[in-house]
Amino acid sequence: MCGIIGLFSKSLNEKKIKKITKLGDLLSHRGPDETGIYKNKKICFIHKRLSIVDLSGGSQPIKNQEYVLIANGEIYNDLELRDSFKDFNYKTKSDSESIIAVYKKFGIDGFKKLRGMFSFAIFDIKKSELILCRDPFGIKPMYFFKDNENFMFSSEISPIIQSGFVKKKLNAKKINELLQIQFNSGRKTIFNNITRLRPGEILKIKDNKIIKSHILELKNNNKNVKINEKKLKEKLLESVNLHQRSDVPYGVFFSGGIDSTTVLYFMSLINKKPIQAFTIIFKGMEKYNDNLNLLANRFGAKLRSIEFSENDLWDILPNAVKFMDDPVSDYAILPTYKLASEAKKYVKVVLTGEGGDELFGGYGRYRSNYRRLLRKGFLEYGLLNDYLNSKSNLPNWGYDLSFTRLKINNSDLTNLQKKQMLDYNEWLPNNILIKLDRCLMAHSLEGRTPLVD
Repeated sequence: MCGIIGLFSKSLNEKKIKKITKLGDLLSHRGPDETGIYKNKKICFIHKRLSIVDLSGGSQPIKNQEYVLIANGEIYNDLELRDSFKDFNYKTKSDSESIIAVYKKFGIDGFKKLRGMFSFAIFDIKKSELILCRDPFGIKPMYFFKDNENFMFSSEISPIIQSGFVKKKLNAKKINELLQIQFNSGRKTIFNNITRLRPGEILKIKDNKIIKSHILELKNNNKNVKINEKKLKEKLLESVNLHQRSDVPYGVFFSGGIDSTTVLYFMSLINKKPIQAFTIIFKGMEKYNDNLNLLANRFGAKLRSIEFSENDLWDILPNAVKFMDDPVSDYAILPTYKLASEAKKYVKVVLTGEGGDELFGGYGRYRSNYRRLLRKGFLEYGLLNDYLNSKSNLPNWGYDLSFTRLKINNSDLTNLQKKQMLDYNEWLPNNILIKLDRCLMAHSLEGRTPLVD
């Protein structure tokens, strides 16, 4: 888990290199352990490392005569890929190096073989091309800005804003959208001219121009698939096991709900030592905490309960807002932020239950149309629809959702699956996973989501 930033410029000079290097310091919370840099006549890469795998030898950028790589995230099937591509000359034991191996063998099609959470940049030295890629679920973030001279990318928006390359101007429609649905959908952020890589998107950039955009899409090949309990357990156990690959201590965020309890259960089948579990408790919830302890003891976990008070709300709010540079209006941000700050004292990695509701149909909106998500034949979000009329000052906020809606509604999915797929495309990457990324990385803590796999 790390922070990455880079500049691909027609006129790269020492002044720009110095600026990008300094801007990299704004990502130090994502990677406080080590700083790596690569530069040539056209490109400058900065890597801020949070050491999780190959602690002594996994420094980045990883480079050879053909390619240079900086990556944020984890490739969970790295060992299996290394076994499949034994002819590749590996220089490290870093899980990220398998990204270069699959690219050398298959080009961008090789990225389909990666199992993990990631956003990364590869510079193809011979072709003088920059390749950016983000995992198909959008677990790890990537943002970019381009003009005629410069193409800049970063794990967070703040360094791009402070680069001076782009004017800090808000997009009025995206403000309206944020007020409606608590997050911003699609590619466009709340800042003009700063764009997200979409989940699963691969960009090829040459001479500051995007010459190719390709999406590694999530697909449901059989809407009538029947659940086999044995196979489901095998898959969950496999995923939790892979998500525990680490050279540093790890634990779990445990709320006592179905999702985190499921993750803890499968962790208990694998781990011989007590699992470190962390939970947030609010005032007046002492009885609930007793139930959590009973569950934790049953699965061999050592539970640490962290109390969240009214004072915490006001103390944490300014810092939480600072790190949410891709804004999400979710009250769970504040307790998650405090939970991460306490868990960091004991572990460097936590497994979480994010994605369980989307995968297994846990949301109430999946069971009814109470929230009017199915309207006039298309899916729709919107908190304020019942209070606004055509004269509202919040018009056209959902324009970035139109492409996703059209694609999903023209599919042969069931109505339930359409709702789930909309959430996989928008709610999960642009709300839930942004919250998790920013709250945990603010404290240099890696969050892993075995139910999003």
